[in-house]
Amino acid sequence: MSFKKVIQLLAFVSLTYVGSVQAIVIGSDSSAIDVELGDEVTLGISFDFDTDTEVSVGGSFRLTYDDTLLINPLFNFSPVLIDYGIDTTSFDNSVNGQLDISFGTFNFFGPGVSGAGLLGQLTFNAISEGSTLLFLEDINGGFSSFTAPESQVVNYQNTRVNVVSSVPLPASVWLFISSLGFLAVRRKV
Repeated sequence: MSFKKVIQLLAFVSLTYVGSVQAIVIGSDSSAIDVELGDEVTLGISFDFDTDTEVSVGGSFRLTYDDTLLINPLFNFSPVLIDYGIDTTSFDNSVNGQLDISFGTFNFFGPGVSGAGLLGQLTFNAISEGSTLLFLEDINGGFSSFTAPESQVVNYQNTRVNVVSSVPLPASVWLFISSLGFLAVRRKV
């Protein structure tokens, strides 16, 4: 077998193996949402751990956003997280423009964190027009494997929030309505 064939075979095998290993996925199902100015933004954040290869002790991630557009971030964890091995949760919103979210297990005799489900509901208030990316990233070492002391790859799904003002009636509609009123008054005279 030639050297070129060996390299091609190794490349194929390694790409096939990499393609079969699924990373942990955390994020929203929506890539973009539109919200009216003054409204409350609620967004579900989900997780998906490949139960065959990605059992985890959990970890932490940071959500950053533009705090001139969105304020008062709150995160309400789903009440059924224990079904996925998650027994410890926390969030910290003490720094403007970011929200730190952590979850995992301290039960090292249990099965670890696995499966897919709703992590919780993220809520903001929209205070200004514009667009911001809800950007997710690892913090504090990210996520760790349950079976070996190594970091796990996380595929974060970011979401864009577009804050728009409510659409007023165009001037032409007001002009049309006022002309109808003028015609009704003139007809009576």
